[in-house]
Amino acid sequence: MTQEELTRLLGNCYAVVDSTKDFIELYYRIENARNNKTEISKNHKEWAYYAIYGFWKNRLQTFEFGFNYRYITI
Repeated sequence: MTQEELTRLLGNCYAVVDSTKDFIELYYRIENARNNKTEISKNHKEWAYYAIYGFWKNRLQTFEFGFNYRYITI
């Protein structure tokens, strides 16, 4: 998968975490269902979803994803 294919699927709301000549790492964070183009957080409204995608020479090489849980302190 290329970076362009990924951004076509997930959108352009990402931050560049790391970048060199041939490497770029994109960080996505989805806080609620209205802000994403996928069904990921629609089923998990109480959690924020994150994903980090690493591209080497414009090809997906690594990825990490999961949910950030919200804690309430009383």
